[in-house]
Amino acid sequence: MRLSWGIKMATPSFGGPGGTTFGSVSEILCQVCDNGITFDDPRVMVRTNEATKIILDNMIPVGGYATYDIQAAGTLLLLPPQLENVIEHQIINGSWSGQTNILEGFYNIVNPYAYLEPDEYRGLVLVDQGLVPDPVDPTILRRQYNYPGLQPNAIVRVTGAKRYQPITQNSDYLIVQNVEALKRMIISIERFENNDPEGGQKYQQMSLELLQAEAKKHMLDPMQHSYRLNAFDLVIANTPPESFANTAALLAREVPGVVWHGFDSIGYLLTIAERRLFEKGLYKGTLTKVDAYVQGGYVYFPPSVQTVLAVEMSNSEPLDIRSTFIEYMKNGPAKLSVHRVLIDRGEQYFPSDGTKRRKYKLVADQLNADILSTICKLRWVGKQTVDQMQIKNYEALRLMFIAVKDEHDAAYMRKQLKFQEAQALEQTALQNEKKAVEVLDKELREYLGGVQHQLRVQTYGFSLGDVGCGGTL
Repeated sequence: MRLSWGIKMATPSFGGPGGTTFGSVSEILCQVCDNGITFDDPRVMVRTNEATKIILDNMIPVGGYATYDIQAAGTLLLLPPQLENVIEHQIINGSWSGQTNILEGFYNIVNPYAYLEPDEYRGLVLVDQGLVPDPVDPTILRRQYNYPGLQPNAIVRVTGAKRYQPITQNSDYLIVQNVEALKRMIISIERFENNDPEGGQKYQQMSLELLQAEAKKHMLDPMQHSYRLNAFDLVIANTPPESFANTAALLAREVPGVVWHGFDSIGYLLTIAERRLFEKGLYKGTLTKVDAYVQGGYVYFPPSVQTVLAVEMSNSEPLDIRSTFIEYMKNGPAKLSVHRVLIDRGEQYFPSDGTKRRKYKLVADQLNADILSTICKLRWVGKQTVDQMQIKNYEALRLMFIAVKDEHDAAYMRKQLKFQEAQALEQTALQNEKKAVEVLDKELREYLGGVQHQLRVQTYGFSLGDVGCGGTL
């Protein structure tokens, strides 16, 4: 169920399905216009319009919201003339960049003329393109948004503030349905016009307070907290454990304030968090065993492999791994060595499938039809919805996620010149990042608790100065 206050219905009656019409309350409003005039005096309509415009410039009252389903023209959303802006939107038929999880976003209102704060959007991004002429009637201006990544011609449900439209006849519905608030705003206007700014300010404040109290009564969940929690719960229930979407939804439920963000924002922060952890060391989930075939003296590893850490030949003979500089060193064996080693040749790009693969040269007496058994460090890869996380330690991901989020929030605070708050967040981010690494270190120690480590001493070859060579454990 979606809340859509103030959408016009068919029956024009006081308090009926369509709300309040001007004609039904003109006899009440006329009593405060110019110290009392008849209900059919044109000044009643003028004052009501003026009071409505002032209220809409200060806030969005109950009855000031409307919801419409809009079919996109490509990726463009053209709002109906009655709608001023987009505050919340949801894709109900279509997708965004192939994503199908929580296709919703909403925005903080800065002022009546600045609808989107770029660093404060919550969800999928809309680009405000301002007012454009209506395709049928160019005299009518309508607000247009571009929705990058939206599936062309998708249907998007948008909720926003009603645009001010003056009342022209008795059957028109009031945008501001609170009659007492309208009365006080009309009195405020007349007090200002009669050189009583103190009285004008007093009645204006009374009017706005009435409207704010009404809004609190109706909007118990203005940002649809329960709806968004339920949406994340559905993701948790319907995606594989430890998958990208499942982890992102768990973080949304657990980390304070994250539920307000859209799934794309949460996924972006989670992506940075996992990649940062992945590149900080060797942890559980970052290693894999690969059996590689030697062809013509060279070995090409799968795109998922970043580097080889240990290797043995099919006869169980372990090999040393050398950097690409070994053949060019003055005190090295140059290219005449017959010692069996695996030499790093960097990455090679394959245009056929757009992948990069790690390449190694095998120096040995057998160069073909041989299988190398290797332990490799995995390459970090981006995740789709149901892809499994490479680092599965939830606590480490949670701490790094919070650290990344705090860094982004701190950067925004610096833009707002809140330097002390930004510095405090940056310090907290560093502490959480350190804790995340400690969690992974502890997990690795426990995982390797039963492993017996042996001392390896290199007694052959020329390795002085070689990158990552002998003399290691």
